[in-house]
Amino acid sequence: MKTEPTISLRGLGAALGKPWMGFLILGLATARIAGLFYGLCKHFSPEDFSVYYASGLLLRHGVNPYTADLAATAHRLGLETGYISQATDPPTFLLAFEPLTLMEIHRAYWVWQGINFTAFAGALVLLFAPRFSNLPKHLALTLAGLAMVYAPVGNNFAIAQNKVIVLFLLAAMMRCLERKYDGWAGLFLAVAGLMRVFPLLLGFYLLFKSRWRALRFMAGGLIIGAALTIAALGLTNSLGFLHTGVNFLTEQRWYLNSANIAIAAVVSRAFWYLGGASLGGGLDIIRRIAIGVADAVVVFALLSATAGKDKEDADWRILSFWVAASVALSPTAWFHYMVLMLIPIAQMAQAANQGRASGRCLGMTGGSFILTALVGDALRIFPAYSDSIKQLEFLCLIMMIVASYWFSTDVVGVSYDTNAEAIRLRPQRVARS
Repeated sequence: MKTEPTISLRGLGAALGKPWMGFLILGLATARIAGLFYGLCKHFSPEDFSVYYASGLLLRHGVNPYTADLAATAHRLGLETGYISQATDPPTFLLAFEPLTLMEIHRAYWVWQGINFTAFAGALVLLFAPRFSNLPKHLALTLAGLAMVYAPVGNNFAIAQNKVIVLFLLAAMMRCLERKYDGWAGLFLAVAGLMRVFPLLLGFYLLFKSRWRALRFMAGGLIIGAALTIAALGLTNSLGFLHTGVNFLTEQRWYLNSANIAIAAVVSRAFWYLGGASLGGGLDIIRRIAIGVADAVVVFALLSATAGKDKEDADWRILSFWVAASVALSPTAWFHYMVLMLIPIAQMAQAANQGRASGRCLGMTGGSFILTALVGDALRIFPAYSDSIKQLEFLCLIMMIVASYWFSTDVVGVSYDTNAEAIRLRPQRVARS
């Protein structure tokens, strides 16, 4: 055990919680979001929406999107999919997206952005609204405004991605767990898993925390969702994601992409930069071992944090760490995946407001938040150096993982009574070592 100095950052918290500050930041953030959408209106750039639309259209016409020439289909529609030549999204997501292909492309695009915006607004309410977060009203407004200008959020809307939907589902899961609606929590996690797969790692969190009802509903939701998907799309189309989609996403060209911030990709690039993209058999085995070791470090940190005394997971510290780690452990991850970091950020803000967050945790989080903004600005100002600048996106993620780990292990103003079921707050400062 070691003593940690109290760093409540009350001065900063008081400044951010002033009414005028809340309205100012929220107003500026709203203007920035409006400016982003105005730019998208002037310059139609569907980006990842093109992949979703072409995949859904093929699926609607009974063609397997995981084996068909996706780029050719998109080109006929006047869309571009870049280097993506086949569907890369889970079949349940494509099934849910398919109805949008009944609309004209531009209309479908804006309906899709509307769905994203609604999901993001819902996530902000779940994460920051005083009735859920116990934050003062004006501080909640300030933090919601800061969340709106978080660089990964803008990136998600700019390329018409879908991770804000996952953010909403995981935030809803967390609030349901908080209110003991474990069945609903399990269903929300099942939907997130069927849509994107990597959130299913949080099922282990439910297991280690003995949330058996949530686990049962998650398993049931997965079985029913998978069965409905197979019934609607057929077994061949449904299994196409496992047979070809996953292999396509883990090809060397995606790991070489400097924008891929998954641990496996970053470790692979380090080896390939040093030894060339065509490693010999022995070196490639070492690369795979290095990936396994890096993943194992994160998993060990997860397990050590989860095995602590905090059975109730006060402030959802451990869940926040699992959310952050799920991004890094995903086979592929991109900058827009970091919208999920708003979950640990929101929980850290709630804990800090009550004097229960360590200074190093808040400092690392603030540094990551600022760095994401700097990276986005640098990419616009120095596009010729984009490959080098994008390497910093992984640093943003690592900083949030470290901050989340400290958040899950540092205990400021909280002690544990082993003779009681609940956590009791006491006026003392300790950190689990």
